[in-house]
Amino acid sequence: MKKEPTTIQELRGMARYVNREFDNLCRDWKGQTWEEAHMNYSFEDYRRALEGAGPKLKELILDRAAQDPGIHLMELKELVSSAYPEDA
Repeated sequence: MKKEPTTIQELRGMARYVNREFDNLCRDWKGQTWEEAHMNYSFEDYRRALEGAGPKLKELILDRAAQDPGIHLMELKELVSSAYPEDA
């Protein structure tokens, strides 16, 4: 029987282990990590999310779009321009 974690470090270690296992399973299944496989937002989804967003939310949305393998460089540039039209 597996022992229960008694420290935060043990719990974090278990969480890292589970994350690695999910990534391995997902790579075997889809050829991508768990997070990559679930980034299925379109350019339009990101553009709509930016509408009316405050400064912090804009940064979070743009950061996620920058890590999304489905968003190309020119699309990212367009998202940045729409998020900060005064800088364009």
